[in-house]
Amino acid sequence: MIIHPVNGMNLPRMATGSLAERLRVMPAVVVTGARQTGKTTLVQDLVPGRRRYLSLDDLDVMDAARRDPDSLLWGEGPVTPDEVQREPELLHAAKRVDDWRRTPEHFLLT
Repeated sequence: MIIHPVNGMNLPRMATGSLAERLRVMPAVVVTGARQTGKTTLVQDLVPGRRRYLSLDDLDVMDAARRDPDSLLWGEGPVTPDEVQREPELLHAAKRVDDWRRTPEHFLLT
């Protein structure tokens, strides 16, 4: 369970166990929700260091996603594209990579 301080109180992230369980068996998992609810923090804390984290808030990542989304997502190990809605072609690229790879926990998208 991941605990984060909020107004001096520690609150558990109730989705942590469920998300980790789904990642173990599914090739792609999508985390959605309202703005500023902790989606990015959740995915960064869930599996630190093992995943490539790509934030589309980063202009260089956004540029790479627009120019060549397949190359951005292809590579070794699992990847977490954050703010994927900013470049819809990334979803098509993720599907192409997933159709070829089919390995559990490869994509964790927000």
